[in-house]
Amino acid sequence: MADEAEANKADAAAKVIKDECEAALAVAMPVLDEALAALDTLSANDINYVKKLANPPYLIKLVLEAVCVSLEAKPAKVPDGKGGQLLDYWKPSVTLLNDKNFLQSLKVKSFSNEKGAFHSYWQKCVSVFWVCGFYG
Repeated sequence: MADEAEANKADAAAKVIKDECEAALAVAMPVLDEALAALDTLSANDINYVKKLANPPYLIKLVLEAVCVSLEAKPAKVPDGKGGQLLDYWKPSVTLLNDKNFLQSLKVKSFSNEKGAFHSYWQKCVSVFWVCGFYG
């Protein structure tokens, strides 16, 4: 009897987790579908334009920084002018953009990152887009 009660308790806890996950997926899947559809609108000319920018706008840098994190591209370290170093994702971004399979790699990459860095970058991107009126 105690084993059955324990099993029922575990089953109820698992159902709560399952319901939470399904609710999160119901929100996330349309966003993912929209993002994948947006990738399909990009052309080789778009990629070439971006990679030729010597000093791209902040939003382009921010998005590509998040892409670098998600694809695990390491940043370059550049002097900050104060004796320290800054992480620069533009150089690895251009390297990624030069890959002929770049767009496809975005579509098939598993966007999980156990350190949470990927999620925090995308949250930052969404926040900036929201403030600038580009999203939502």
